[in-house]
Amino acid sequence: MATGLQRWEDRATTGVLHRPLKRRTQARRPATDGESIMLRLLSRKNRARNAFEKEAMPHMDALYGYAMHLSRNASDAEDLVQETYIKALKNWHRYQQGTNCRAWLFRIMTNTFYNIQRSKKRRRGIEADALPDIEMQVAE
Repeated sequence: MATGLQRWEDRATTGVLHRPLKRRTQARRPATDGESIMLRLLSRKNRARNAFEKEAMPHMDALYGYAMHLSRNASDAEDLVQETYIKALKNWHRYQQGTNCRAWLFRIMTNTFYNIQRSKKRRRGIEADALPDIEMQVAE
């Protein structure tokens, strides 16, 4: 039987320079049908959702209080909390487990609030620019 060095020399003389293939240490689960693949994906999503509910949901009251402070309106505060949780759930894969979830959620809420305010300001600017044209058309 040839040793490892001899195999490398043989490959060097034939012009084929390949590394020996690594053996898999874990056996892969065979994907037999689409149903089993879907079950595995659903269980991964369920684990992520359970982790989200366990870490993020206890901060809802504090987030609502901060949203009331920012918006000064109960309806807008509820919408802001909902937007925050939607964004947090969508980006849960980016959250690093073991870090400060509360601070992460507050940062999402703050950024969302400022983005909404910026959007409203732009819309008001566009509407204000359109008013003189409408008044001119009504006067004619």
